[in-house]
Amino acid sequence: MSTASRPDRPILLAGRTATTEWASLLLRRAGREVRLLERAGEGVTVRAAWSADGGGAAESFTAIADAVTDLDAAALFVDFDDRAGWPDGALPDGLACPAVVISAFGREPDAPRGGNLTVSAASGVLHLTGASGDPEGRPLVLHEHQTETIAGSYAAMALLLASTHGRAGQLIELTKHECFSICAAGEVVKWTYAGLSPTRLGSALFQPMEVMSASDGDLFVLCTSEEQWQRLMREMDDPEWASWEIFAHRGLRGENWDVLEPRLAPWFATRSCDDLMDLALRERLPFAFALAPSGVEEIEEELSGSADVRDWLYRSTPSPAAVPPSRGGAAADLARPLEGVTVLDLSTVWATPLSTAQLAHLGARVIKVESQYRLDHTRSRIGELSLPDADLPEWDRKGSFRETNQGKESATVNLGTAEGQRLFRELAAHADIVVSNFTPGVAERLGLSAEALWEANPGLIIGRLSAYHPDSRLSRLVGFGYAMLLACGFGYQGEGEPWIDRSIAYPDPQAGFVLAFAMIDALQQRAHSGRGALIEVDLFGPSAALHRYLGSNYPPSDGVREPLDSARGFALPVPPFSECLPCLHEEWVAVVCESPEEVERLASALGADGPAAGETPRELARRLGELSLQREAQQLEALLRDRGLAAQRVLDLRQLVREAGLTTAAHASGGLFRVPRGERHIQAASPWVLDGTRYDSNRRAPRLGEHNAAVFGELLDLAPGAIADLEAREVAW
Repeated sequence: MSTASRPDRPILLAGRTATTEWASLLLRRAGREVRLLERAGEGVTVRAAWSADGGGAAESFTAIADAVTDLDAAALFVDFDDRAGWPDGALPDGLACPAVVISAFGREPDAPRGGNLTVSAASGVLHLTGASGDPEGRPLVLHEHQTETIAGSYAAMALLLASTHGRAGQLIELTKHECFSICAAGEVVKWTYAGLSPTRLGSALFQPMEVMSASDGDLFVLCTSEEQWQRLMREMDDPEWASWEIFAHRGLRGENWDVLEPRLAPWFATRSCDDLMDLALRERLPFAFALAPSGVEEIEEELSGSADVRDWLYRSTPSPAAVPPSRGGAAADLARPLEGVTVLDLSTVWATPLSTAQLAHLGARVIKVESQYRLDHTRSRIGELSLPDADLPEWDRKGSFRETNQGKESATVNLGTAEGQRLFRELAAHADIVVSNFTPGVAERLGLSAEALWEANPGLIIGRLSAYHPDSRLSRLVGFGYAMLLACGFGYQGEGEPWIDRSIAYPDPQAGFVLAFAMIDALQQRAHSGRGALIEVDLFGPSAALHRYLGSNYPPSDGVREPLDSARGFALPVPPFSECLPCLHEEWVAVVCESPEEVERLASALGADGPAAGETPRELARRLGELSLQREAQQLEALLRDRGLAAQRVLDLRQLVREAGLTTAAHASGGLFRVPRGERHIQAASPWVLDGTRYDSNRRAPRLGEHNAAVFGELLDLAPGAIADLEAREVAW
């Protein structure tokens, strides 16, 4: 029986983990009632941990099933990584609601133990993170809860859908390993398509691509195109050395960075950060402030005008008029909960296409709208050609595009013409969602303002993603993923430590999954109100929320910051040891110890004394590293796991696919990495497993304009001759 008629029913969350906290934050932002379920003696208790009074009275029940039934719960979530509360990985039979469960590596008896660091290591991401100025070349985490928040976003989406479309006893299972491995999928295609295995120790993708010192702070300086490089050189009065052959293109600038850097540094050092960011705004250069997390929080509070982290996740503005509430999103099958929903996807690059790919996996019809005059930028990426597909046009060969656009259709509309703009508005009149990541103001110039789209379709949900708050002083800045990593505080390691400036662009999936959640929420709200909505997410906001809500300094010990409306439900445990140990052949093993006794066990396994008085975890890691360097990584991993410790080799991209358990065999369809129908290369699927079966679109990305006839014919009832005329006149082009 579907629960769609009761959106007010509570969702029960179990597990004192950062994943649970992040899922609760998203669900509360969507106005859902969430309550914390905990072990208590022989039974369980349920309390409103996230209520205004900080908890409220707890209700006691003899079993989980009784709590679900008596409270008429819409869905149940359990994070089995809460070792104290839910160590056995078992759910009771006969639940009166659907359940969503998660664990680090799965609930099988032989599944390894996991923490944030070991999940990151197994997901290929630690192989991509590091600091260019770090002499040890250590793998580095971007945030102490980086895996949990990505997993929490997936869990929150699953809970929204399960509470609306699920039936009693249905089970969605997730692993943090799979959820977070999707963050590395864009790098995986560089190997599977072109044989490249990216590494944190390799050369920069672009140059300049470094943290530079200004007169009053640090700035991340980046040029992603030759045009940007030339604009920077003009600002520097075209120095003679700029014409040297060794700086002729970005590859040579990377190879000769030791020569280039001392020529750039003095010029940057004489200018303030504000002056340089004014230059970035004027010349459309993707520079970014290099900020500590506290600075990120301060800026976001200023930009948003709110101290409540829920407001930083996304903004939702309802449409002024309504449509009949039954429109779209009414499917009752949890395997394809968004079937019947039509999405027009104008987005480009990674974060936003990744967001709409989630909707495609969930059954929505997602139509990628581009033109030959404005392609998705990933269609022109260098170094990702698929050689077996050499018979295709170059724009259809790129791995990054094909990774983030699985399961979509493609229609071409030239928005540079008035007729193309009218054509798109006609399509929007028959859609449920329109998604874009234009720089603020561009949609309005194209005649695609929220007001214009709502005039065509009052029930339309409009999803927008930008770099910074769209109404702020920073809104016109170009936001490029690698630069946003520094702007969002993930590159800061502490005073005097080198910045992390080689990595995945973590703010992109962080914001992309929040956008997907918000659009699912808007669909569910529309089912009752009939109103569309403008959903606005920026790359900066969710990352700022992560730092404040889940950062190690919250709540602050000095009492400077006032308690937030969205106070956390519980204190998060901090492992006494979570570090990477070096091994032979420049490999590393990540180790997480959850108690002082486990730290002693780790030292004993390596033949060392336990921690000395006052010795920090990093100092202990360096001392133990002198011994771990004598071992093979696989040997050390096995030794520590035999001692009951959470240990995991830091996997590179090849190992991620071949050895991480994410695919059962080469090109298998059952695991996270598999070959979609019509493809030739491994790509990431959806991490959702429903009642033992993975469900996702399992279809390749579209060729440019491949579905013009179907889209224009089915949505607009255009005859083939009319479509051919639009193509000939370069309106559908």
